[in-house]
Amino acid sequence: MEVKTTMAEILDKEKKATLEGLRELVIAELTEHYGEDLDVKEVNVVKNNGLELCGVNVGKKNSHIAATFYMDSFVKDYLDGRESVQKIAEFIVDHASKDMPDFGNVLDKLKNYEEIKDHIIPALVNYEANKDELEKIPY
Repeated sequence: MEVKTTMAEILDKEKKATLEGLRELVIAELTEHYGEDLDVKEVNVVKNNGLELCGVNVGKKNSHIAATFYMDSFVKDYLDGRESVQKIAEFIVDHASKDMPDFGNVLDKLKNYEEIKDHIIPALVNYEANKDELEKIPY
């Protein structure tokens, strides 16, 4: 039995390969130039409706806090030649250091509702489209 691949499936595979390839290049650049100061990890994050994003997690060494940057945000400009891997890495480092809060003892703050209540954002999600994910979390 012959299995036919649709054009959409081919494009999805190509996009995923491109995103993962860009992520590898960015991680290599970050590690080479900032590896002594930063922990850099690859992550795949599943968002609502099963959307999977290809990301890079960047945090200070020995810290439990990190920022995630998604390659989907950079890939079009990279492919069009408007952004280089070096510029993407610089953007990530600049924004990771700006966006990284100095929490001190993060767990104590997370346990204090008054400290975090302004940062809790409720979201409505489609039950059917998120059924698998909702089995793992309270709703």
